[in-house]
Amino acid sequence: MNQLWYRKPAFDWCQALPLGNSHIGAMVFGGVFREHIQINEESIWSGTGNNRLNPDSGEAFPKIREYIKEGKIEEAEQLAVYALSGTPKSQSVYQAWGDIFMTDTCHKGVYSNYQRSLDLEQAVCNVTYQIGDTLYKRQMFISYPDQVFVMHLSAEGSKRLNFHVQTECKQPSIKAYKDGEDTIVLEKKADSGTKFVGMIYARTNGGSVHTVGEHLVIQDAKEVDILFTIATSYRFTNLYEDCKKILGHAKDRSYEELLQRHIADYQPLFQKVEITIGKESTLPTDERIKRVMAGKKDMNLLALYYQYGRYLMIAASRPGSLPMNRQGIWNDKTDPVWGSSYSLKIHTQMCYWPAEVANLSQCHIPLLDFIERLKKNGQVTARSMYGCNGFVAHTNSDVYADTVPDDCLVESSYWVMGGAWICLHIWQHYVFTKDLVFLKEHFDAIEQAVLFFKDYLVEREDHKLVTVPSVSQENTYIAKDGIEGSLCAGPVMDSQILHELFHAYVEANELLDADVKLREQVREMETKLPVEQIGAHGQIMQWSEDYEELEPGKRYIAQLFGVYPSARINVREKKELANAAIVTLDRRLQYGGSHTGWSHAWIAAMYARLQKGELALRQLYLNLQKHTSENLMNYRQTNRGTIFQIDGNLGSVAAFSEIFIQSYHSRVFILPALSETIQNGHMKGICLEGNAEAEISFEEGNLSFVTITAYSDYNAVLCYRNMEQKVELKKDESITIKFDK
Repeated sequence: MNQLWYRKPAFDWCQALPLGNSHIGAMVFGGVFREHIQINEESIWSGTGNNRLNPDSGEAFPKIREYIKEGKIEEAEQLAVYALSGTPKSQSVYQAWGDIFMTDTCHKGVYSNYQRSLDLEQAVCNVTYQIGDTLYKRQMFISYPDQVFVMHLSAEGSKRLNFHVQTECKQPSIKAYKDGEDTIVLEKKADSGTKFVGMIYARTNGGSVHTVGEHLVIQDAKEVDILFTIATSYRFTNLYEDCKKILGHAKDRSYEELLQRHIADYQPLFQKVEITIGKESTLPTDERIKRVMAGKKDMNLLALYYQYGRYLMIAASRPGSLPMNRQGIWNDKTDPVWGSSYSLKIHTQMCYWPAEVANLSQCHIPLLDFIERLKKNGQVTARSMYGCNGFVAHTNSDVYADTVPDDCLVESSYWVMGGAWICLHIWQHYVFTKDLVFLKEHFDAIEQAVLFFKDYLVEREDHKLVTVPSVSQENTYIAKDGIEGSLCAGPVMDSQILHELFHAYVEANELLDADVKLREQVREMETKLPVEQIGAHGQIMQWSEDYEELEPGKRYIAQLFGVYPSARINVREKKELANAAIVTLDRRLQYGGSHTGWSHAWIAAMYARLQKGELALRQLYLNLQKHTSENLMNYRQTNRGTIFQIDGNLGSVAAFSEIFIQSYHSRVFILPALSETIQNGHMKGICLEGNAEAEISFEEGNLSFVTITAYSDYNAVLCYRNMEQKVELKKDESITIKFDK
């Protein structure tokens, strides 16, 4: 049963239930006498996208390199803070729109039979309760085809609906006014930040609706529809007219028609994947979470968590939208922690790790489109800061596709790999879909990322090509002379990303019959990149030298990019490095690593890739126990309170998939990391590299069958335990295989 449900209203934001259509987001509290719905619109950000390039960066860049070569790390880092940081140092931030409150004007006191639920099969939130002989119902959803938030209220019994609706916008300089007797308009025309017009409308079956000030007042109605929409300056020019047009089209449809159009749009996406694992529970979701926190196992809750993650992706990322930020589209603050940015050091990528494998390829499109905007701005940044061709993006970005370093954090801000890593998603989308038209459209972004590093890389004395300056994300080393530093030459993660980028470029170049000369140059450059080395502790080294880590329990395990999301390091092809990766993970955990939801998800994916099923499953359970709220949103405690981080949810979806099926290097691994605690299950619709889908079923820990359906000509080797079988399929062909036990 793909449903979250509760016996009480939400009392804070981390208990409310999320709705979304990728443009508008809502958190529904489900209050009885006072309903609270917190609203976001994905393009409402602060600022205006000004040029933040530091005018001194170009002159300082060679000097920073010289300092690093001479071992003057403190001087290099100080100059980087002065000259590489943006001016001003911070990018724009994602901001909450505000709140809708609905206050009952007749009832107080006792109610019964309360239930609040989120139906993942329909993307509908339901609230029901009883007062006396009257059953009150609310149904809420946000329609992608009609671009409106919809609430339908009904009273079944002797009583009627009496309440008023009021909006409280958190944005400054708001003008609120009525537009007839059934609509309230909220308008922002200020110069700073996103301009918008929002409209909230009510209609009744029986009774009446009228406006008083900025309130919609409903009296004695049997049924009520509330519609809300918003038009922003990010997409629209004539805000009032465009907003009214969207609302007008929705008003022309009945509630039933709006609901059916919403379901018809949403269900084909959500129902692409089926999963049956564990025994279904009759307990409310919050009680199930509490049982897991107490140490109980609930595999069916993990399966629900998987489908909930897919639901969040559909709700937050659809074609035509912006990509998901750190909070997807759900944020209740105007100054969120970390600006709720697009974090290109891992968090944005992690949000989209499950897009292809979890059969939500179209949800990947907003990120892939965003790369084109990064490319344009990043070309200016590359030339101005570093004197390089191509494009570069650093650690963070925002709605304006800012590519200049954000903040002044030496261990993070001055990292030039954000654009390169994000471009790997272009190649991933192609590998899963075999869409050559798409690849041709986005090939230039990969090429521009390559051209940047063609100019940026420095040849060491051993003729290896390395990045200078760079950092191993969020980590600080202790050099042999005792000096602590973050800026360095050639951290391992950079080389791993560049191996993947250069390989993807050469492959794409050959497929598209592009520039042969550049292709061969890049092929040669890849041979000169450093490869992973094993350090004194038996771990994979993080830097070009075997430095000690200042924080050996750091949550960011940069040098294991090669395990996941890359597959450079795997049990089959690089056994020694795979063992060193396990040592690296065990060592990090020994020192207290994995203390955020997203790090649990990443470590789970890495353990699964290394075929350590019990350890992978343990990390997923720890994520549920320590970082998952009653509404199944992943959260993190900060010095500014609790914050939702969607990457913890979506990284877990990717990791969960890895336990059951993996595809890379023309091989498909069936049940590669199955835990002994998972004995029976069925999954259908998981996508494979090469444009195919898999269905698997297993009983008592043994594979019953696997079915592969190809949507392009398909060739792969299926691997199950120590058995292999080559599969060759034509487009639209399927094959079912039963391996001997």
